[in-house]
Amino acid sequence: MKDKFLLWTIKHKPKNVNEIVGNEEAKKEFLSWLDIWLKGKIPVKKAVLLYGPPGVGKTLLVEVSAKQFNLELIEINAGDISSAEIIRKVALGTSKESSFENKMKIILIDELDSIEGAKLNESVPYILELISESLYPVVLIANDGWKPELWQIRNVSYMIEMKRLTTRQIIGYLEKICKEENLEYEESALKIIAERSEGDMRSAILDLQLVSIFKKVGVKEVNLLAPKDRQLDVFTVIRKIIYATTFLSAKTAAEEFPYDPETLMLWLNENIPRFYTTPSDLATAYDRLSQADIFKNIAEKQRYWRFLLYFIEEMTAGVALAKTTKPTYSYAQFPSTLKLLGKQRRVREIKKALLEKIARLTHMSTKKANLEAFWYFLILFKNNEFREKAIRYLNLDKETQEYLINLSNNIKI
Repeated sequence: MKDKFLLWTIKHKPKNVNEIVGNEEAKKEFLSWLDIWLKGKIPVKKAVLLYGPPGVGKTLLVEVSAKQFNLELIEINAGDISSAEIIRKVALGTSKESSFENKMKIILIDELDSIEGAKLNESVPYILELISESLYPVVLIANDGWKPELWQIRNVSYMIEMKRLTTRQIIGYLEKICKEENLEYEESALKIIAERSEGDMRSAILDLQLVSIFKKVGVKEVNLLAPKDRQLDVFTVIRKIIYATTFLSAKTAAEEFPYDPETLMLWLNENIPRFYTTPSDLATAYDRLSQADIFKNIAEKQRYWRFLLYFIEEMTAGVALAKTTKPTYSYAQFPSTLKLLGKQRRVREIKKALLEKIARLTHMSTKKANLEAFWYFLILFKNNEFREKAIRYLNLDKETQEYLINLSNNIKI
């Protein structure tokens, strides 16, 4: 029963390194380095920095290797670390202690480049100390291994690049999953999923699981979903609109939004305060949003459909041109869609608790779960069978169920 609930990235996880798709040279280099440790020796460089785009198997390679060679995996998700001091206490403590089961340890610091600004600069000396003092292999993972702040870590680490997977490689693995799930599929549909994934196997597998809701993976079913990188696209669109400086650039950005205009309005309503900091800019932006809502209501009630153009223009260009000062650097946030006034704090608490459960289930940090798994979870939650299993398996209370139902109902597929 639990297998039916699992995300397919977990359910169809490779059992050994040979089953990991692609990056043969990188796998060979990593295993050669690890083999030195397994033989009781210490390599010249005690750490490896695995780097490359999301979804190519960086974390997977370490996790599968640990299981295959019976190593105790000590995993630290840098994205969840609140301070450099925590890295020091956790990492240095585990690097010198003996394993409870007398196994060799392998220490993994994931999402290294997600540590931001001053916190990263504070963390680097502790990571360097960890590498120097550790009695066990240390693996660091980053999307951008050449981030300037990581130069000292690069100097003491064996750099191994993992590259994007090819469309053919992804199609092959999706076919394998379809066969194991007894799922009817069209190869042309798998090709669309693979191409949209842009070399990201994790994204492709999650997309396949979404399409499986329709009991068949065909071109028609695949095209019912928004294009790949839905959540990333939403974040990007919101930032483009907010930062736009001309009428045309704001409207052009809005055309990239993968859902309906009403959903875009929810996103903007949620995120304007995250970017606009002056009271006058906030007031003007919300006035433009209010005017947009008026135009929408007129169009719907009186069937003056031309007013929908004004609705979109006020919501996008109106909001963008409302600012008189440069917006602050920030990240867009998923709209709660519950009544925002008076409930935002509780909504954040509900989402935080839910993300922690999803993170444990998917073996991700909460930050990665929010960016890469949450949207897929919402889509799957629209399916009654999945919803029932999720409620039982994650022990979701009524409030969390209501929160998820509100969010998932707002997503059009």
